[in-house]
Amino acid sequence: MPSKKIFDIFPPKRIQKPELKKSFQKKQERKRKIGFSFSNPLRNILFFILILIFVLLIFLSLSAKAEINIIPQTEKVFSKDNFSVDTNVSDLNFLEKVMPGFFFSKEKEITKEFKATGITGKKGKASGMIKVYNNYHLSQTLVATTRFVSADGKLFRSKEDIVIPAESTADVYVEAAEPGPDYNIKPSTFSIPGLLGSPRYTAVYGKSFSDMKGGLVGNLPQITKQDLENAEKELLEILTDLLKQELEKEAGESILLLDDAISKEVLESSCTRDELEEVEGFECTLYLKCKALGFLKADLEDFAKQSLLKEISESKSIKKDSLKIESVVKSINFETRKLFLDTNMEAEIFLDIDVNLLKEVLKGKSLTESRILLDSLDEIEEVKIGIFPFWIQRIPQDSNRININLKSD
Repeated sequence: MPSKKIFDIFPPKRIQKPELKKSFQKKQERKRKIGFSFSNPLRNILFFILILIFVLLIFLSLSAKAEINIIPQTEKVFSKDNFSVDTNVSDLNFLEKVMPGFFFSKEKEITKEFKATGITGKKGKASGMIKVYNNYHLSQTLVATTRFVSADGKLFRSKEDIVIPAESTADVYVEAAEPGPDYNIKPSTFSIPGLLGSPRYTAVYGKSFSDMKGGLVGNLPQITKQDLENAEKELLEILTDLLKQELEKEAGESILLLDDAISKEVLESSCTRDELEEVEGFECTLYLKCKALGFLKADLEDFAKQSLLKEISESKSIKKDSLKIESVVKSINFETRKLFLDTNMEAEIFLDIDVNLLKEVLKGKSLTESRILLDSLDEIEEVKIGIFPFWIQRIPQDSNRININLKSD
């Protein structure tokens, strides 16, 4: 049996060329430097995230936008003009300064209770009716002011002459000798002191069957002339406000009704009590009619703007919501339904800025250069520049990526 050599048992080692070994070592070294390895997924994920961030930053830089907010310099202008309102026209006439008018009419009645504020000092004598009995066989004549004394000693006098037939009765009206509440007595029996000492004294007497009333000494409420005038004035104010609200509701928010363009006509005024009556309260009624002439608020604003624009150059505009209008009724005629106004106007104006030209001037400039340029313009009061993304420090070269807002409102 032939003998085995050592390489028959252990295969000989693979002999590598020096050039191949060196190339392999370089590849392994590059993998270690960039950290990429199919055998390490976490490193791979981090690697791809970094690449995405890098691409996103490049995209944002290429899509940069500039937002420039400009507050223009303003100045106030004033104007005064006359306008008329006519219900017979339907369209604005700037040449004649005439606006279409609207006519409204409402009427309403109101009743309210009031208190008397006057005070009167008064003395009153109690009075009432007495039935006089004549049980004597002869008739009895009693003259006016005949004395009658009640069971508790209160003195009353008759107001007229009276004859009581024999064996009969008669009613006589009596009044207390003095004022005061002490004479407001209950039903009583009355003697006649003038018959004292004669047989008629017990045969002729009187009886009351109801209370004596009206005796007083003190102050009483009283209606004054001022009370009646104040009541009518208060009702007029209440009704005027109510009718004005109804007129404004009917006109709507678009139509302006000036206070001086509303007329008031009292159709009826009455009170349940008269002046000097001694009562605590009274009731009054007022019937009022109101008419009004109005016009569209938008029409007045259009006239005002036209009037102001005559005072300024074509290169200037009126700042939004700065227009102030104060109109006063010069005259009004409800028969012809025409209204004439004196109007004062005020507004803020600013110089028009050519936004497209400004974009061309600013594009590609740095933030510092842009601020210096904009701050140097007299027609600009304040400016704010914002760029997205924030790390970009220049205005984009593409004017479509520049947005300029004029804050004139």
